[in-house]
Amino acid sequence: MLTVRKTHVDAFADVDRKLRESREQIRRFDHLTTRRKTITVQIREVTELTSQLETQLAKEQRDVTRLEGRLGGFLAVLAGPIAGSKEERLARERAEAEAAWERLRGQRRRLDDLTADLRPPNENSPRSRGPIRRTRNCWPTRKAS
Repeated sequence: MLTVRKTHVDAFADVDRKLRESREQIRRFDHLTTRRKTITVQIREVTELTSQLETQLAKEQRDVTRLEGRLGGFLAVLAGPIAGSKEERLARERAEAEAAWERLRGQRRRLDDLTADLRPPNENSPRSRGPIRRTRNCWPTRKAS
């Protein structure tokens, strides 16, 4: 009779273990679903910001080109003392164009990182090691519509 009880206890322990694992998988799935929603919103925001920064960079580059055209060649010689202020404006416009380029490059890098975070880990990825590997099948996927 003692062995019968032990068998029942083992069966309950197995069921409890499976329930705990299932709860952990559900918790992980919920976490990943929330993370996916957050990353998707961030991607949308960064994409809009990138578009604005591209427009700003194009404007800054036009300003630099315009000022370089005014300072070129014969006009620079004739401008004399006025040229200093124009050269300062050109230097300022170049600095603004460089800053716009750096911001754009940073946002593009951020967009690449967010897009990479949105992809599920693969077998060769260092992120696929550890506890994520056991629950990789729980990664939420977009339903076809």
